[in-house]
Amino acid sequence: MADTLVLAPKVQNGQVTWRTSVGYQQRLIGSTTLTPSVNLDGSLFRSNETDLQFLRAPTRISVAANLNSDVYGFFPGVGPIQRIRHKFSPGFSWSYSPEVKPSAELEDLRGFRPVEAEEQHRLTLTLNQTFEAKLKPRQDPESGADTTGAPADSTPERPAPEARKLTLMAIRTSSLTYDFSKGELITDRISNSITSDLLRGLTLRLDHDLFEELEGGDRRFSLFLTQLNLNFSLGARSVGGIFGESSAGVSRGRGIVPEVREFEDGELFEEPPDEFDRPTDRGSRQPWSLSVDYSLVRQRPIAGAEPPPSRQSVRANFGFQPTKNWTLRWRTQYDLEGREFVDQALSLQRDLHRWSATFEFLQASNGNFLFEFRVNLNDMRDIKLDYRQETRG
Repeated sequence: MADTLVLAPKVQNGQVTWRTSVGYQQRLIGSTTLTPSVNLDGSLFRSNETDLQFLRAPTRISVAANLNSDVYGFFPGVGPIQRIRHKFSPGFSWSYSPEVKPSAELEDLRGFRPVEAEEQHRLTLTLNQTFEAKLKPRQDPESGADTTGAPADSTPERPAPEARKLTLMAIRTSSLTYDFSKGELITDRISNSITSDLLRGLTLRLDHDLFEELEGGDRRFSLFLTQLNLNFSLGARSVGGIFGESSAGVSRGRGIVPEVREFEDGELFEEPPDEFDRPTDRGSRQPWSLSVDYSLVRQRPIAGAEPPPSRQSVRANFGFQPTKNWTLRWRTQYDLEGREFVDQALSLQRDLHRWSATFEFLQASNGNFLFEFRVNLNDMRDIKLDYRQETRG
């Protein structure tokens, strides 16, 4: 049978969507605000089947209202804390849109994507909490504790120092959405993020699955921790970012390993950030610093099946200056499940007045390593002497 070539006109179609909205904000009591709004959505569609004439889809109307408020609670202080304030900030968002149904003529057109047609009736709840401490003011050593007997022509009294504020704990909870049309909570995961000023850089995040899937498509409410991340910093300054994000690698069944770049120039690892090459300020000795990041990832077990393995790892960045001209930085990651170190990165830097020398050593879990030595002119970093050695497994 001879080949047959069928020529057809070029398929052409186009769609124009538009939206208009009007709303306003009304202050109620204190910081409580109500923001109602009305939205109109519509679209126009044309194609070869309509002789490139636009057909109008039904306009969809939706109404919404947002209610936000702040509720305060005050508690007596203790020790250096003068007072504690609890700020409770709930937020409610309600939206409703009736069902719209496009005509049969539009539904039969190829390529037509109508605006969401099902009825939507939802209520979303958001919640943030903050515990703040007002510290007792410290005495100004220059003004003294008692200035009531000072003569009239003496130096004017200095203003009292402003009381310091400290965030004891801040909790941010992800939103929960209930769909009245379906009669169920459509949010299946909730996340809580906790921060505090008591330990610099402290951040705790917990993710929970809300429902357990049952046979027959049913589900029941059952909280299950799926992810936990904890990180904090010690020392006068954080070392986070000195070695970059070590979690930018790939998962290989037992933790995270550094990303390997297969470039034609023979590079093994990603190039270190500029902090490796940046000499420390001459004459200033930097204190030690440490940042720790713990990560846990789990999956909900399925009835009758073997529980899926979890992943736990601890990442640490440490840096200090043993002398004025030497700087040491070390990064490592330990796999708690495999009970072994995943990667190592060590950097030594020596200040040579107008020059700087850098020694770098990186090792991956598969045994591959990179050693590099560089001497750079500080005024022109392109002028350098370097040596590089690497292995590939």
